[in-house]
Amino acid sequence: MKTLLLNLALLILLVAVSCKKKQETKPVTHEEITESIVKQDISIEYTPIYLSPKARPIVVAWKEYIDVQNKVYELKNTDTVKLEKQLNDLDDLMMKLLNSETPAKLQSHLFERKLDLLGESVTDLKVLLGKESTQLEDIKKGVYKILQGYGVSKNQINAIYGG
Repeated sequence: MKTLLLNLALLILLVAVSCKKKQETKPVTHEEITESIVKQDISIEYTPIYLSPKARPIVVAWKEYIDVQNKVYELKNTDTVKLEKQLNDLDDLMMKLLNSETPAKLQSHLFERKLDLLGESVTDLKVLLGKESTQLEDIKKGVYKILQGYGVSKNQINAIYGG
């Protein structure tokens, strides 16, 4: 009798365990699959260039330049999924910068050319992202080139204002 009760208890336990409700799983979206395959972190070691004390107040008042700076520095720690949108935003900000009122001392062909080169670096990286065979190292080089281009413009500002 004890054996029968023990067998019956085990059978009930087995049935109870096997009849547990299955947890519903949320279907995985195409975007999630794509992101998990193509998302790669981009982290660039870059030492920023600081503005001289004489140049800082002039540039801080130049909103468009500061907006570009903030977007450029976002690129130092991003990933391949966010990068395309960030580059599009940066491209828009570069257009606003180029069409903004430049401080008087910076209204030179040389400084404008530095900003043009920065804009070209953004465009080059956008084109590179559009290619299927693009490697992560090539993307990192493109981001680094943008960071350098921005640094060159800051060096030019420091040279003009002294510092």
